[in-house]
Amino acid sequence: MRRLLAISVLLAGASIASATPAAAAPTGFSVNTTDDQLYSIDLATATETAIGPTGFTDVSGLGFAADGTLFGVDDASDQLITLDTASGAGTAVAPWAWMSTTSG
Repeated sequence: MRRLLAISVLLAGASIASATPAAAAPTGFSVNTTDDQLYSIDLATATETAIGPTGFTDVSGLGFAADGTLFGVDDASDQLITLDTASGAGTAVAPWAWMSTTSG
């Protein structure tokens, strides 16, 4: 009986620990090309939440840097941009010149 009680206590403790914010489901990010807004996506429930407009018209290729900065590419202006995950606002970082589709 003591063994069963000890196991129950350990399981109850693990259950409480998993409810902490550190164990929360990961969040993804996406830009909707219809309204050019940044969205967060709860990967546990697949629920999306609008964060805000990016200020750019054709954002794609999202990726995080090691420091947590979210980057994207605006195909309309050929710009490398950062995106604020709290407001959705994009900031141009540098021209993405090699993306030009002009032929010579």
